[in-house]
Amino acid sequence: MLNAIHEGILAIDSKHLITMINESALKILNINTDPEEIIGQNIMKVFPSTKLLDVMETGENQYNQEDLINQTQVVANRVIIKTGTGQQVQLLHSRIKQCLPFWQRKLPE
Repeated sequence: MLNAIHEGILAIDSKHLITMINESALKILNINTDPEEIIGQNIMKVFPSTKLLDVMETGENQYNQEDLINQTQVVANRVIIKTGTGQQVQLLHSRIKQCLPFWQRKLPE
């Protein structure tokens, strides 16, 4: 079901291990493998420039943050989600900036 979503979705647990990733996130990260092969790997090995750990450290969610990932301009949301068991999961939701509706894009200055 996550692979039907155009936006990149990636989640890590409190040990920095990837618990979920979809094909769109793999494309943004320029990783050519099945999502199942990434599950369980440390986020820093797969995505060293991630800012998800900043969210984990500060406890503050980040919304609509423009970022450059592998020469692709994206707009990212990084949020902490608590599961039913009280565990925290950090979630990255990103979309390629060119895919934003025209009214949400910044005009060139």
